[in-house]
Amino acid sequence: MNIDMKIHDVYEYFSNRNIRWHDFQEVNVEEDYYDWYYAENRLYVIRDRIMLKYFFVKASSPANALDIMREGAESVWSCWEVDE
Repeated sequence: MNIDMKIHDVYEYFSNRNIRWHDFQEVNVEEDYYDWYYAENRLYVIRDRIMLKYFFVKASSPANALDIMREGAESVWSCWEVDE
């Protein structure tokens, strides 16, 4: 099976709701916009509940995965900051 088909399989799996997403409140993190899924071997998938976007993050815990994802997003947004 080639990589394209595997990517389609993952997309279908996420789209068909065959996955049990976890709320961050389960791990004592106050977060209203994201869910997480543990894919074994320290790989977490963070889902944006509103835009249905997925972020794959290697981390030691769901909270750590969220922090890593946010740090990456903040570094991207900081590139767009405009000096006034």
